[in-house]
Amino acid sequence: EQQRLEQQRLEQQKLEQQRLEQQRLEQQKLEQQRLEQQRLEQQRLQQQKLEQQKQEQQKLEQQRLEQQRLEQQKLEQQKLEQQRLEQKQEQQKLEQQRLEQ
Repeated sequence: EQQRLEQQRLEQQKLEQQRLEQQRLEQQKLEQQRLEQQRLEQQRLQQQKLEQQKQEQQKLEQQRLEQQRLEQQKLEQQKLEQQRLEQKQEQQKLEQQRLEQ
């Protein structure tokens, strides 16, 4: 009887150890999954951040080009205005000369 009880106790102990080991492995697996998830999330956020930066830079570049274009246009208009004034002066001068004759 004593031996049988001892056997039973050992059996019980063994089962308990197995159960604990199982639990530990399960826990470990869950922890790894959680870390992997975290890693992927960070990666995703990093990617998103880079994408936003890229878009921001493109936007700034576009603004810069637009600014440049407007500047160019303005200069062109000034130049044309200048030419127009010079022509007008030339005409007045010719008119003056004609009148003086």
